[in-house]
Amino acid sequence: MRSKVYRQTSSKWRNIYYPTKNSRFGGNGCGCCSVLHVIIERDKYKAYTPKSIVKYMRKFAVPGQGTLWSGIKTALGHYGMKNVKWFTQDSKMADVFAELNKGGRLGVILFGSTPGPDGTIWTRGGHYIAFTGYKRKGGKHYFYLKDSGDRRHTGWYCYEKSMRGDVKQIWTCTLPKTAKAR
Repeated sequence: MRSKVYRQTSSKWRNIYYPTKNSRFGGNGCGCCSVLHVIIERDKYKAYTPKSIVKYMRKFAVPGQGTLWSGIKTALGHYGMKNVKWFTQDSKMADVFAELNKGGRLGVILFGSTPGPDGTIWTRGGHYIAFTGYKRKGGKHYFYLKDSGDRRHTGWYCYEKSMRGDVKQIWTCTLPKTAKAR
């Protein structure tokens, strides 16, 4: 798993327009950064930054709202991720966990604005965060998150303790067989 985490508010790209000249990456770039955090697990894209994919991602974004849900799935496929699956808020987490238990899955989670059971606040609106690791321990489910936002929720988080009730969408995928996860 690569350790690099890109912050959408970094001075290097926060003022890049995304998706239009009236909206900035700093306030709308979490979906783009989440896709980036997943694809940099491929050796082919390990040197990519937000500047590397922002032009492609603009077609999936709405001013003031950020990246469209459908754009996450399309972009993951575009950058060569395999077995891309989209679990909607109507999906049961048991279905998500069954997919993740197959091993080698990573992806993107869309959080809403409801605090997790332990009070963890992910966002005031909606926020995409990538996950590049998953494990089960003691009957609980843990995700290694890479958060591009100001709250900096990067690291291992337990679904049952910190996320339950606030996951709106999840996209999972696998690395191509030629790529090696770190």
